[in-house]
Amino acid sequence: MKRVPEQKHLTVKEIQQRIGELSSSDRMAGDVAAMLASEFNDRTFANMEVALQRACARLSPEFDDHKTRKVIAQKIIECARRGQTSLSQLTAAGADALQLERAAT
Repeated sequence: MKRVPEQKHLTVKEIQQRIGELSSSDRMAGDVAAMLASEFNDRTFANMEVALQRACARLSPEFDDHKTRKVIAQKIIECARRGQTSLSQLTAAGADALQLERAAT
């Protein structure tokens, strides 16, 4: 299995600081990230980010678009809101969402 490199995870304050540096179109995405960061603890938020990266790394070119990434992210968020917050649970939710998207097309 391919290992995901260790990454520095931002705090809510760091996210908010970076949002101020973004353009208005990027700011909306930052607002969503800040909202999620305040809803979940740092570990869960970091696990969600890694799970999304893992799922999106498996996207083939025909599925690598905003809509597909959004569906995957939504499924990961739903999983976390159900209290399933381990990296393996969130990664599985992302993989399941990817399979459903592929099957729907």
